[in-house]
Amino acid sequence: MILFCTSKFAEGEKCGCSKPAHHKVGEEMFPDDLNPIRHNFTTYLCCACFEALMGPAAKHASID
Repeated sequence: MILFCTSKFAEGEKCGCSKPAHHKVGEEMFPDDLNPIRHNFTTYLCCACFEALMGPAAKHASID
C-alpha cells in the first residue's frame, strides 16, 4: 500500500511511464557544487515509480 499524497507542484505533470504524477523529486544542491549556477534536476513521478525510486520507506511517507 502506498499512502497517497499529491504535491501541488506536480499538478498537470506526467510521470515518465505516462501516468499522472503525484510526487516531485528534486536534487539537493550543496554549497560546494562544482557548477553552482546550474539548475537542480527535478522530476515528476507517479506513486508506483516514486516507490520504486525511494524504496519501501516511500510506503510510509505522508504529507499532512
